[in-house]
Amino acid sequence: MLHMIYKIVLEKVKKLKKNTNKLKIFSLTLIILLIFFTLLQTESVLASKQYKYFNLLQLEKALNKYENIAHNGDWKSISNEQEWQKNDYGENILLLRKRLLLSGDLSKASLTEDQKLFNDTLERAVKKFQRRHGLTVSGIVDEKTLQQLNIPVETRILQIKKNLRRMKNYEGKLPGNYIIVNIPDFKLKVVENEKAVMKMKVITGSTRSPTPVFNRKITYLVLNPTWIIPYNSSIVNILPRIHKDPNYLQENNIKVFKGWGDESVEVSSTSIDWSKVNKNSLQYRFVQIQGPSNPMGLVKFKFPNKYNVYLHGTPKQHLFAKKVRTFSAGCVRIEEPIKLAKYVLRDHIDWPPEKINSFLDSGQRKFINLAQPLPIYMVYWTVWATEDGLVHFRENIYNK
Repeated sequence: MLHMIYKIVLEKVKKLKKNTNKLKIFSLTLIILLIFFTLLQTESVLASKQYKYFNLLQLEKALNKYENIAHNGDWKSISNEQEWQKNDYGENILLLRKRLLLSGDLSKASLTEDQKLFNDTLERAVKKFQRRHGLTVSGIVDEKTLQQLNIPVETRILQIKKNLRRMKNYEGKLPGNYIIVNIPDFKLKVVENEKAVMKMKVITGSTRSPTPVFNRKITYLVLNPTWIIPYNSSIVNILPRIHKDPNYLQENNIKVFKGWGDESVEVSSTSIDWSKVNKNSLQYRFVQIQGPSNPMGLVKFKFPNKYNVYLHGTPKQHLFAKKVRTFSAGCVRIEEPIKLAKYVLRDHIDWPPEKINSFLDSGQRKFINLAQPLPIYMVYWTVWATEDGLVHFRENIYNK
């Protein structure tokens, strides 16, 4: 392309050699054009190389879009006492269309339609909006959808800015392979060579016991793990149940150890007069052995940290059907622990998938050190953009 342009310019210069003034004008014009195209190309290169991760350029473009909406007067708040769905008709549907048009969920082509009718086009736009906001994708404008529609654009602008700052902290610092858990999105992603190769749902900490933001390296995993019940949980949950049912410990495969140190010894639960043990005198440690009812599930992934947070499975699979999943005491429960274990051990020739399955079926507990520790990042992002420029928002569950 540049070679062709050069030939054209050369021929033009030869023709204008005898006319000095025209040659000067042509040369000056050519210089200006070259400067313009050079700047244009430089801007394009910078835009493509400025950010490496998380589609930050797309998110910055979205920020500009939302700032333009704010400059032009925000979107109008919509009120409704009942749900809207396909085939509904009225003035409020007109407001809904305008709102979704501003945010880009409804295309401008819809302007030729009856603006007061909730038709198929509008239903698709509502579903798109719901998907972007982590809502149940029904196409029905229910209370939760309306709440998200009515969040002021200025609030969204501040939200985008805050999350841009958070994301930029990781720019240029991430390895090629890692695991990332976005706490407000309740999702885990496995990234290999900077591409997501696995995704799954997670359950994170409650508002009282939030999952912290930090990063470490997974150094080992445990097949058929036991659960060392934390002291606070022993006081609040276990002890009252023992008082109500003397057989509780045996029925739930919970062993009792005297003391919390390395030298603690196992004691028979039936040898203790539990009626005399209360929260002030409890000196026992409870350990639930491996099994189908163990809260750790079938696999635990350890990355030693001061928060004592780790990834693990769970027997309560039904909780993954919930949209908001803040049910843990801080650790992260994952939807497919066996799938993740097989991925993490994929380069360990002594741990093929069949052997992992066999060990899990046997019920034996097994610690497996990773030959290459795998970085893991716990992040808190309530806004992000996809490659196609779509902006996704999530509830600020911890009010950060």
